[in-house]
Amino acid sequence: MMIPVVMAVSIALGGCGGDDAPPTGTGTTSTGQEPATGVTATPGETDDAVSDPGTATLTVGELTFEFDNFRCALGHDNTASDAYSFTSDARGATPEGVALQLQANVRDTRGLGRLEGEGVIHEISIQDIDHPNDPIMGLVATSEGFLGSDAVIAIDGDALIGSGAFLDNQITAAVTHLGTLVATCSSDSLT
Repeated sequence: MMIPVVMAVSIALGGCGGDDAPPTGTGTTSTGQEPATGVTATPGETDDAVSDPGTATLTVGELTFEFDNFRCALGHDNTASDAYSFTSDARGATPEGVALQLQANVRDTRGLGRLEGEGVIHEISIQDIDHPNDPIMGLVATSEGFLGSDAVIAIDGDALIGSGAFLDNQITAAVTHLGTLVATCSSDSLT
């Protein structure tokens, strides 16, 4: 389930680079196979009523994705779903302009609104939303194990910490990369 985001959207990609200083920009990205490149913020609409737009940092292997618009919904009334106990969403773009969506969700297959226990599924993903049929990039970890594995999401008030073994959907072999998500929900989140 997607939550509409009506606040400023931008992303900065950061990661491990060489000894050379990166070009000017707000961050860097590197896979260890190509030189780091500069990143600039993606302009978007602003919502002055949101005092804290929320932040999220997802690090998978050598890649780091930073979002400044992390919005959350907790509980069936707020997620508008009997299945999802928690949903979150952030949007941004790569330096090349590919639109990305970050989501961390908790689904209760029994519809009881639980955040943990048997039948509760945790999922963290970042996907190319410009090319849904042939994505340029996508990483996913889930507690179900068939798309990445070992996803765990812990929610404490407006703070979220998650981790998992992320499957890269661009590689045909089942190669996973360990990753972590550290986030704070926006002040207008439904929690």
